[in-house]
Amino acid sequence: MVLKMDGRILKYKIKSISESKYGYLYWKKDERKKAYKFFPTGKFRVKMEGKIVKERKMNKGRARLNLYPLREKFNKGDNLILEKKEKDLIIIQKD
Repeated sequence: MVLKMDGRILKYKIKSISESKYGYLYWKKDERKKAYKFFPTGKFRVKMEGKIVKERKMNKGRARLNLYPLREKFNKGDNLILEKKEKDLIIIQKD
């Protein structure tokens, strides 16, 4: 669920246990345009708490982002702050 988007920063709330169990971030229909606008087209890297995951790509068909290798770092109810640092790097922090 998108809480807020401000150019280079996107706030996201983990709303279900399955998001943390399987590592997917999902967007509802009314939030998808914001999410698509935020993420780079093509592949990019994601960094969270010192761990970098390469070759991530926004799945526009299912409106989700697979962060399976980082799933142990977030739980239901967590607020995440996603920040664009470079053209192909997204930094994630807990709020």
